Amino acid sequence: MIIRLNFLILILGLTLSFSLEGQEGVITGDSSVDDSWIVKLDRSIAPRSGELLDHPLITEIDLLSDQFGLYEVNTVKPVSKQAMNEILTPWSPLRFYASDGPLTLRGLTPDDKLYPRQWNMDIIRMPDVWEITTGGSTINGDEIVVAVIDDGFQKDHVDLRDNLWSNLGEIPNDGLDNDSNGVIDDFQGYNVDTDNDDIIPLSHGTRVAGIIGGKGDNEEGVTGVNWNVKILPISGVGFIPEVIKSMDYIIRMKELYLSSNGTKGANILVSNLSLGKDRSFPESHPDWCDLYDAAGAVGILSVAAVPNEFYNVDVEGDLPSLCQSDFLITTTNTSIDDERVQQSAVGPLNVDLGAPGENVTSTSLNNDYQTISGTSGSSPHVAGLAALLFSSCDKLSELTKSDPPAAALVVKDVILSGVIQKSSLENTLSGGRLDALGSFLKLEEYCTDSQSTQLSIRSSSTEGQTLTVNYNTDIFEVHNYSIFNMQGQKLLTDEFRPVLFEEKTFTVDLGIIETNGNYILTINNEKNKVSQVFSVFSN
Repeated sequence: MIIRLNFLILILGLTLSFSLEGQEGVITGDSSVDDSWIVKLDRSIAPRSGELLDHPLITEIDLLSDQFGLYEVNTVKPVSKQAMNEILTPWSPLRFYASDGPLTLRGLTPDDKLYPRQWNMDIIRMPDVWEITTGGSTINGDEIVVAVIDDGFQKDHVDLRDNLWSNLGEIPNDGLDNDSNGVIDDFQGYNVDTDNDDIIPLSHGTRVAGIIGGKGDNEEGVTGVNWNVKILPISGVGFIPEVIKSMDYIIRMKELYLSSNGTKGANILVSNLSLGKDRSFPESHPDWCDLYDAAGAVGILSVAAVPNEFYNVDVEGDLPSLCQSDFLITTTNTSIDDERVQQSAVGPLNVDLGAPGENVTSTSLNNDYQTISGTSGSSPHVAGLAALLFSSCDKLSELTKSDPPAAALVVKDVILSGVIQKSSLENTLSGGRLDALGSFLKLEEYCTDSQSTQLSIRSSSTEGQTLTVNYNTDIFEVHNYSIFNMQGQKLLTDEFRPVLFEEKTFTVDLGIIETNGNYILTINNEKNKVSQVFSVFSN
């Protein structure tokens, strides 16, 4: 049969005026062979269990709902839909379909032992994002590095060591500057005091690093926002000169990476600083502020924490919050109640957003795990998400190579535009709290050159007995579609789940449709339902 389909677009959200219950011959997708079937029978002639159990292929029948006449029928081996129909013929099934095996949990949850304590990951919807990416590299395969500027780190922590950056251009402990970056033996990090990788093991930096890149899904402790990102630890930082020295180092490392086409240096895309100078203004340290633009020029997006004190930094000052760089994101603190923590700074002009930071479980010294509280815990959530966004789509990956500053600004924009608005954060620039999935939805608009809109059917086409449907959606959970005849009988139903950064399309096998005429396709998600009428003709 050759099928031509002429679509008549109905009003969005068309309300169907017929009943959708008790329809004959409903099947689901291509699940035509199974050993477990759900059967709807006319209750007036429904069989006693023993009658069906007498059949040699039937092993069990279970009444699921007496009210609706639904049964589960299990067979000794997978049988076809046709065979199942023959078994059920004496009872004239109103509807039957394969049960299709177990349901799956939505969102990808790591197996790290302490993950149940990580309320922070759930509140920013990380499990939904981990289904898309768990970090590690760009689409082009370039390693993603986050520079963490802090007091010290336990580099061999069981949940950090696998994600620790290594300088492949440097030979460890040979007393030489092998990669000609001006530092001797900076193989796994940089100590600003000793000018090598003799990193001081201190708790604050260890906890910050764990939020960004604790190894995920390794049956150990916690997971970071990134499961696989590379962390470049920079230790010994406690004063402004050491911040400047740290920023100078990461800029040189990124310049070396770009100039050597990736054979030297580090592909640093994000830096984090969970330190600052309260009630200070850029006029006192323009040298510090200038470095954020210099870092941005080589494609580094910098993230910083604001003070753990309630005041308006726009008025009373803070560094680096008041550094006027497009390549800087500043972060205040939110709690498990999803509100701004009272003892955290605001600033409608210079504090960008809020992120979880109060009583957040992370890595600590001696392979232990402790909580961290304050904006020091908030900033690494943003830095970790920024690094994760760089791993997501071809368009951004190409921009990261061709125009590194522009790529950094894209990531900043989707983070700030993807927040969830919160009244307790109205005195921030974005007015909202970090939302990982929201940021990825915004990035999807950039990567696909399309606006994320509510559910609609864009177009459709057929080849043989296959219907291809192109649609829009702003929800990336399970969608359902059905085909009805004009009498309201459901002929076919199935589900699909949209995937970020991929074409919004699905196909339908129309083999069940044997009669010319008009039919209705409906698609629905948790928010909307849309329909189209189409016609089937055979030649």
